[in-house]
Formats: sequence, C-alpha cells, structure tokens
Amino acid sequence: MRKSKIFSLTTAASLLLVYSAVSTAQSVPPEKTLISVNGEAISQALYQGYYSGRQAEREQPLEEQERIALLNELVNYTLLAQDATVSKLDQQPHVAAKVLLERRKVLASAAIKQYFDNNPITEQTLKARYAEQYEKAVNKEYKTRHILLETKQDAESVLSALKEGGDFSELAKSHSKDTSATSGGDLAWFSTGQLLPEIEAAVAQLQTGSYTPEPVKTDFGWHIVILDETRNVAPPNFSEMRGVLLQEMKRAQLNDYIRSLREKANIEFAEQTAKQ
Repeated sequence: MRKSKIFSLTTAASLLLVYSAVSTAQSVPPEKTLISVNGEAISQALYQGYYSGRQAEREQPLEEQERIALLNELVNYTLLAQDATVSKLDQQPHVAAKVLLERRKVLASAAIKQYFDNNPITEQTLKARYAEQYEKAVNKEYKTRHILLETKQDAESVLSALKEGGDFSELAKSHSKDTSATSGGDLAWFSTGQLLPEIEAAVAQLQTGSYTPEPVKTDFGWHIVILDETRNVAPPNFSEMRGVLLQEMKRAQLNDYIRSLREKANIEFAEQTAKQ
C-alpha cells in the first residue's frame, strides 16, 4: 500500500478540500479524521478545540487563510510531538509532569463546565440576589476633607487650632502632608469601601459639619477629618449589576463544588509536604 505523504498538504490550494470539511463543523462528526500524520489522526474535535482557543484571542472571526494555517500548525505540532516521543522526551520527569498537569487542567475545566451546565443560575435567582443586596440597601456618599500629620502631637496641635476657631481648609494647606493639601484637604465624594477603613469608620460617626474629636491613626500617619456633606445614592439597576452578580454566584457555586469534592476525597499529605 502506498504511504500518504502529509508534506503534500503545504499550500493553501491543497488544503482547501480539508478546509471545506472543517468550516462546516456541525456536519462533520467530532471523531472525523481531517489529516493523518504518520498514522496519527488530526480529528475534527482536535481542530475545533485548537481553533476555538485561537479565536478567543481576537474579536474578529479568523479568515479562511488563517483557518487553513491552523491545520498546518497542528500538523507541525504533531510532527514535533512524534519526534519528541521517539527521543523519549515524554519520559523526562519535568516533561511528563507538564503533560500530566495540562491534562488535569483540561479535565478540571470540563468538570467545571459540566457542573455549571447542570446547575444553571436562573434569571429569577439573579434578581433575588440583586433585591437582597441592592434594593433595600441604604447607599450614601460622603464629602470630606482631611489634614494628614506625621505625629499624634502634630495632629493634636492642629486639632487645638480648630477648636479655637481655625479654618479647616487653611490649616490643611499649611500643615497637611497629603497631596490634597493644596485643595484644602478635599477628598471629594466617596462611598463605603473607597477610603481607608479607619477614616470611613470615623466619618460614619460624624454629623455634617463636624470633625473627628480625636486624631485618626492609619498607616500613613494621623488624620483629622471633617464631614462636609452626605447624600443618598440610587442603587445601580439590575442590568448594570447582572454580570457582577453572575460571577459572584458562580464563584460561590464553584467553591461549594470543590468543597464537596474535598470532603469526599481521601487527601493525604506526605510528611515532608505537611511540614512545608
């Protein structure tokens, strides 16, 4: 029997027949062999997996010539892998470990996809989570100014000047070590989670127009903070938060899935591993 030479498939013209089968993926069985390289098959499923990975790297669909080039790349990879096997590179510990790791990553991704497919997050569930987190929440923003000092003694000195009627903005300009000093210590509007937790906690205790009765310590130094205004903020609508909520719920689902697997698993650490 005459042996077919894959090297004849090196031009776009000679690959067009193969491409015509590849470009109609739904009509080609996944196990369909597109090319045989020294007896090793490049199947429709293998090509489709490689194609999907490359397509994900770009916004525009791959052109016809690019798809044909992918076939040639798969041929080249197959030839290189075969040569590596002949040279017994697959038996080298670090190579074998990488192959095993990639296999486990692929299987893990498949398991995760199957889990999400079998446990879909419905629109009703997303809307319920949205209502729980946002509809009843009281969202406020705070407009503040601050004066940052290096020592508690310096901060107490400025605080005394304030109590004696000193102007907050002017004291900030002349004493604050922060870059906001030039604007009188203005921190603009912020909502929870945007400033240092120590400052947010202090501001939450203030009435509009009042300043912290004691200096507030942070990693940056000592702060005196004044609350100028507060305002209520409408929560974001569902369409804005849908993607965020979906990812949050998927992460929670995935954590539960992995936790359940770990609880059922027999995991034993080698003595040396446990000591690390």
